[in-house]
Amino acid sequence: MFRSAVVLVGLWVGLVPAANAETKFHCQGELTYLALDASGSVNIAIDGVSPVHGVCNLLADDGYKASPESCKAMYATFLAVKMSERAVQVFYEDPVLTDCSQIAPWSKQRGYYYVSSQ
Repeated sequence: MFRSAVVLVGLWVGLVPAANAETKFHCQGELTYLALDASGSVNIAIDGVSPVHGVCNLLADDGYKASPESCKAMYATFLAVKMSERAVQVFYEDPVLTDCSQIAPWSKQRGYYYVSSQ
């Protein structure tokens, strides 16, 4: 009886991290849309890769991984990339999504955490 309980607990503990695992992925391409709405939400789209979606908020935490302070710097990076017409790489961490094609239009991608230019 005790041995069975130990095995069951061991199996359960082994499954818990997998249930909470987040997949890291990135989207790369031309930044075709960059907007800032009245609530402070930064919205982007990458040509042929992802629809318009929110990545952070300049004014409030709003559940995003990026704080408002880091969002300001990231917005400046997006703006520089847009003006330079260079490719952008946007990195996400999500418990459900595994690639950019799964991003829903006008969704809030709270797992966005990194931006770079090419």
